[in-house]
Amino acid sequence: MHTLKGSAREVGAVQLGQRAETLEHILKTGGISHAAEGLDELNHLLIETARALRSVAAAEKQKGRLGKTESPFQRPSRAGVIPSAPRAERNTTPLGPCIPGEVAESCRG
Repeated sequence: MHTLKGSAREVGAVQLGQRAETLEHILKTGGISHAAEGLDELNHLLIETARALRSVAAAEKQKGRLGKTESPFQRPSRAGVIPSAPRAERNTTPLGPCIPGEVAESCRG
């Protein structure tokens, strides 16, 4: 519920965020039987939010603004990749003596 609450609020689905927060509180306080009562409303709000998001996406597509940025659903995440990081340079000299049978390139020849 916590993730749904935050995600809903981030896209402007205030009612969905509020319902998720209410259910989160109910579940944390052990009111499982009461949580079931709110699941139908939560489901309805999820469906309405999905419809609204599709409508916004269709309008943006018509305006030519949709698809200008990379969709997180089309490509793997690039989280943690530092594009400006320098490439590792090849070490041309061994750091220490080569051990007989060593396969490192720096120990060959």
